[in-house]
Amino acid sequence: MRIFSKTKDRHCKTKTLEPDLEGISNILNLIANPPNKRKHPNENDLKGDYDEWFDGGAIKYVTGSTRYYFEGGVVVHAAVQLEINFIIEFPNGKKISLREEVQ
Repeated sequence: MRIFSKTKDRHCKTKTLEPDLEGISNILNLIANPPNKRKHPNENDLKGDYDEWFDGGAIKYVTGSTRYYFEGGVVVHAAVQLEINFIIEFPNGKKISLREEVQ
């Protein structure tokens, strides 16, 4: 499943990872339904101090939020308490925020 698109950076003429609508949609779908979620890592899973793993990433539970780590370097900070707040961080430093507005 594609998480980001590769585009040419006009300054250095190399390919960089860029967020796009399809990639953001795929990230949210993976968060909603992590494929083959498990408590113990498989041999090819991300290495680190995570609480759960899934095909293509890992999950760390932190008080008040959940962090999703994806192969390729994308990290999502998800807080769902009184309101929904997601911050998607891409390896190139770009961030996208999705936030519920309470009226």
